Amino acid sequence: MQIRQRILSFIAAGILVSLACPSAYANELVVSDPEPHSETTERPGWVTLSFDESVEQDVVKILVLDQQGRNRAVGDLVYMGSAVMMQLDNDLPKGTYTVEYRIDRADGQTQGGTYQFAYGKGKWSAPERSTWSGDDEEPPVFEEKGESLPPSSASPSPTPSAVDTESAAPTVSESGISASPAPSLDPDDPDGDKSGFPVWILVGACVAAAAVAVVVVIVRAHLVKQPPGE
Repeated sequence: MQIRQRILSFIAAGILVSLACPSAYANELVVSDPEPHSETTERPGWVTLSFDESVEQDVVKILVLDQQGRNRAVGDLVYMGSAVMMQLDNDLPKGTYTVEYRIDRADGQTQGGTYQFAYGKGKWSAPERSTWSGDDEEPPVFEEKGESLPPSSASPSPTPSAVDTESAAPTVSESGISASPAPSLDPDDPDGDKSGFPVWILVGACVAAAAVAVVVVIVRAHLVKQPPGE
């Protein structure tokens, strides 16, 4: 809700400024937060820019570079017509930061500009140009810095189900033999015992029981035929 209110206030401010100061050029930056050459005492969480007209979402881009030239913007751009917001790194250290922005021009080409703000005491440097216009003037920084950093909370840990599924899946070695353990089967009986209990133990037990039964029958028959007293 707070983000939406901030965006709406910037849109309203942009409309008022554009009505009060009409310009022949389209899509000019009219409001920014933090403001150019401002020195904030609290760590800024966002960079917010408002333009005098709606900007093309596929074209607009914001870079927030620290003094070492690293892009400290994180996540995805928050877009709402003529206002855009870019989240900053939660571990943003004190220092001077350079905002580079790119939007579309009325004829379809790109245009943009740059300014600086500081978290703490600022050390300003004059940019080569504060604004530029046309695809041939677009600074290479937008291609060199690539995409913004992912938020620190955007690295999900693997779910237990995913880990279990992966560990349970059979793997195949270079020789083509499955590395997963398989139940022992009788070589003479391909079907084997599906319970995993060795078949030969069952067969041996049956044979031993039969042999004991035969011995018992023979002994009893011998005792019956033997005369009493012998």
